[in-house]
Amino acid sequence: MTKHKMIHKRKTPNQLAPLTDRQASAGARLPQTLQDKIETLSTYTNEFKEILEDGLPQEILATLWVVNYTDNILTLSVGSHTAANHLQYLSSSLIPLIQSQSITFQQLNSINVIVTHTVTTKHLTDTNSTLLHSDFPHYKTTKNLSNKALSANARKTIAHTASHVTSDEKLKQALIKLANSDT
Repeated sequence: MTKHKMIHKRKTPNQLAPLTDRQASAGARLPQTLQDKIETLSTYTNEFKEILEDGLPQEILATLWVVNYTDNILTLSVGSHTAANHLQYLSSSLIPLIQSQSITFQQLNSINVIVTHTVTTKHLTDTNSTLLHSDFPHYKTTKNLSNKALSANARKTIAHTASHVTSDEKLKQALIKLANSDT
């Protein structure tokens, strides 16, 4: 009776696969200390979200991440300035609630909030794609602003730029046209 060795083959991604897939296939991985830090912060994030899931809007919880917890100071990351302002405003009332609900955050003294805009990497891997408004829902497109009239100060600045700063004739004409427009 012969024994056959089972050879475990890994499917290798092709050259068009994203860089992270190719690196993972090659055995590349994060250093253990960084991996441990990511797991710790993910645990903190999940615990924080569980405590406040009934008290915070879903829009805030969807983009909220714990990015640091040292010296009894909790640093949160959210996806918009509105969410950051909301959390900063509530932070003094959130601290006692979090302290009472969590062993991890029992010594919490302060909450800092930063804004980090989430960017999708889909457009980075696809050379034919363009940035879509749906990739950045918190940014306003110029379409939404097209009906606003320019202020007198803005017109003056544009006219000055056209006549004194710009040497390109086409750009100069376009700026003058913009400065003289009514809308």
